[in-house]
Amino acid sequence: MGFDRELNELDLAIERVKSDYGAFLYGTAPRVPVESRRRVEAILRKLNAVEMDIAAERYRFATLQGHFNTLAERWEKQQAEKELGKRPGFYATFKGAPLRPTGVGPRMSEVLPRPSLNAKAPASVKTAAPSAAEPGRALFDRYVEAKKAVGEDVSGYDYREFTDNLERERQKIKEKTGTDEFDFDVKHSDGKVRLVARRRRRGEEG
Repeated sequence: MGFDRELNELDLAIERVKSDYGAFLYGTAPRVPVESRRRVEAILRKLNAVEMDIAAERYRFATLQGHFNTLAERWEKQQAEKELGKRPGFYATFKGAPLRPTGVGPRMSEVLPRPSLNAKAPASVKTAAPSAAEPGRALFDRYVEAKKAVGEDVSGYDYREFTDNLERERQKIKEKTGTDEFDFDVKHSDGKVRLVARRRRRGEEG
């Protein structure tokens, strides 16, 4: 008897708790997702108590278990930071391939450019705190932190590349809609994180 169904259930449960933790850590959910995390832990205990005969299933289970344990350690650190009034994950460092935002929101569906396969990695990445001279830094930090919260690899996310892409996309949207009365924001949806462009409400400043 195989355990494919149970492993699929575990995989989905991990994705669900990743989404729930992302919502909690970054402000859209008021409580720690205790129940969804307990569900994953219960499935892990159940599968740990049995012996899988198929090598591929043993490997998949070990991979999922290790992935969850890594996420759990990260969530606990980020929760502690949040409870201390800090921004979860704010002090992480990023290096490697440049960031390419994934898209813009429901009212303006223009897709941001994807990375070139031949794009070169930046030599270094600044991780300084936001300043008046870096108006997009707060958005960049929230985007990267949200990506981390759902378990995505954020190595190499680069602030300068990020703002350059946003400015190009801002011009495209302005040409398409005839207005620049919009701002970019971070959106969680179905366990995924993306950038969206939202129309500015009256009285708001860019």
